[in-house]
Amino acid sequence: MTGEELIRDALSGNSKSKCKDGVKFISSDKTKYIDFKDIKSRKIRKEICEDITKWVTSDFVRYAKSSHLKTYQTQWNLNFSGCCQEILKVKDAVVDIVGFCDNVVLKDYIDFFFDVASNYYIKKSKPFYFSQMRKPWVLESFLESYDYVSRIMGTAKVKPKKKVEKDPDKEINERDIDNLYVLNWDRFVITFGVIVCINWLITKKDFSYTKAREFVLDICCDLYKKDKIKLVIESTTKYSPYPLWLKFQFARKFFNEIDNKLKIDIMFIESDGRLDFLRGSK
Repeated sequence: MTGEELIRDALSGNSKSKCKDGVKFISSDKTKYIDFKDIKSRKIRKEICEDITKWVTSDFVRYAKSSHLKTYQTQWNLNFSGCCQEILKVKDAVVDIVGFCDNVVLKDYIDFFFDVASNYYIKKSKPFYFSQMRKPWVLESFLESYDYVSRIMGTAKVKPKKKVEKDPDKEINERDIDNLYVLNWDRFVITFGVIVCINWLITKKDFSYTKAREFVLDICCDLYKKDKIKLVIESTTKYSPYPLWLKFQFARKFFNEIDNKLKIDIMFIESDGRLDFLRGSK
């Protein structure tokens, strides 16, 4: 039997015919019938879930769509599946700048964009694109103005304060910080670690979040080349636990930018009073 005859013989053994409610397959052994009613599609929730902790990507898309309507006073004509992919990209962008992104942070970022950042594009008569939500200046502006701890305290039960015993070795003298900053930047960072130094620059020297972070990062990169970065990790760890209200908290991501093999283990608590001087302004 030739190849052409084999193909013809195989095709003659199966055929299909249309019927009213489905597709009827007629085969050489059995007649199989598939009813379209038996094919169940995945149910998609059409309303936004009330519990933000249970939100999924589709909830964020609907929330962004409603926020867009309030801000731009027009409905967007965007593909729903494509919007889901864009929301995930926005979440990744927030993780890159903040260090993490739970449902509360992502919702607040959407609010920030449509309430604040979108004004820039509206003034320029530019339509909305999801890519605008991933612009570095928008992400950094959000980070500088966002108070995650206060937000969480407003949406969740606050755990009882833990009593922390004072350790003389962990006490920090504000005058010492100022003196070392003036005298020697390397010693400044090696002595007090990245958490204290970055937050001190923001509060006491009026550095922006980004400028303070980059300033200390440059010093640490130089110390890394001098094989002294472990001293910075030790001092950063030494003053742990830190208060949750500090602007800069993301030491792990910070050190990973220098070398992803660098490890640090620190913790945050509601407050222990040692760094209250960083609450005030210059």
